[in-house]
Amino acid sequence: MGALLDAVSLDDWREVVTGAVQAAKGGDAQARAWLGQHLVGKPESKAPTAVNVIVHQLQGKDKVLDTLVHDNYMKAAFPDDNAAYKTNIRAQLAIELNEKMQQVENTKTIAGNA
Repeated sequence: MGALLDAVSLDDWREVVTGAVQAAKGGDAQARAWLGQHLVGKPESKAPTAVNVIVHQLQGKDKVLDTLVHDNYMKAAFPDDNAAYKTNIRAQLAIELNEKMQQVENTKTIAGNA
């Protein structure tokens, strides 16, 4: 690492980064990817595919709801391990989520009929 730091000055590195920025602005996908990786980092997980979302819906699974009531979260939030309380929270969240989804569907239907 020391040899690399000796060979590339801060000014050299600025020129490299400036060149990558210009290339990215010009449409260079590799430059955009390189800058994104160094500025934002790589995503820790991938977005689910449409097929996975549909399969989960058909199976009655809800990723958002499952995440909200994940055991680790519940253990941290409610260390007493009250199973009935957790079940009640899950049921309440499911009701609220279904209401919100119904509102979205109604909005889409109204917008589609307009």
